[in-house]
Amino acid sequence: MTHAAKTILIVEDDPFIALDAADTIEGLGMDCIIAHDCKSALRYIESTTFDAALLDFNLGRESSVSIAHRLEAAGLPYCFISGHDPHQIKAESGLDSKIFTKPANYADIAHRILSA
Repeated sequence: MTHAAKTILIVEDDPFIALDAADTIEGLGMDCIIAHDCKSALRYIESTTFDAALLDFNLGRESSVSIAHRLEAAGLPYCFISGHDPHQIKAESGLDSKIFTKPANYADIAHRILSA
């Protein structure tokens, strides 16, 4: 019996970071979906099945707070990965979510979020 690979949604506005994160996560045998902004991430949440999400907090002109709230409502595991102050993220999001700082080991974080 084979098990389906886990799928991770990566929300990151920097394409180099997003591709590097996907490469390291895929190295663990998982699949990745990449979104670079809130609109595309929210579209994936509505139309695609995935197991967890890794969110960059600052997506240029917007934050990923709306995505986090949608993931909370759906009961999907996620975390923020950011260079911002964790206290600021908690204050702005109103959520008590896991926060990891950049630079980050995305493969390790994906594994930890799925195991939580």
